[in-house]
Amino acid sequence: MNSNKQAFLFGFTFIALFLTSVIALIKLPGSFNQTCLIGAYFTPINVVYNAIASSMVAFILSNILEFGSNFKVNSSMLGIFTWITTTFCIPCMIPLLSFLGFSVSLSFLSYNNLWFQVASIVILSFGVYESLKLKNSKCLNGNCDI
Repeated sequence: MNSNKQAFLFGFTFIALFLTSVIALIKLPGSFNQTCLIGAYFTPINVVYNAIASSMVAFILSNILEFGSNFKVNSSMLGIFTWITTTFCIPCMIPLLSFLGFSVSLSFLSYNNLWFQVASIVILSFGVYESLKLKNSKCLNGNCDI
């Protein structure tokens, strides 16, 4: 795969992920002052965070499709889970779980939102680093068309 295809794949993936996350921020409920409100997580900080996380995931995915992956790159995709949990309020979305008694554990995700955002960026940064290492090792071996 050449660099033009990788750039197109990165751009397409970034736009799709970012737009989807912004729509989720606007349309899905978030928690504000321990109240579920539609669009409560739609703040400038969360939009910037989603742009950064979307670009990191798009970069990792475009490198995976071009150069393959390894266990370290695949395990860094756990950052996607932590990214998704900070996009909307999980206890607000699933009231049945609060009836069943799971709301305490799920509210931990929404009330400690900043820590999960930091964890997501750290995990995705590890994935970007490992993806670059894999790309550089493959390019040194002559398997690179850049």
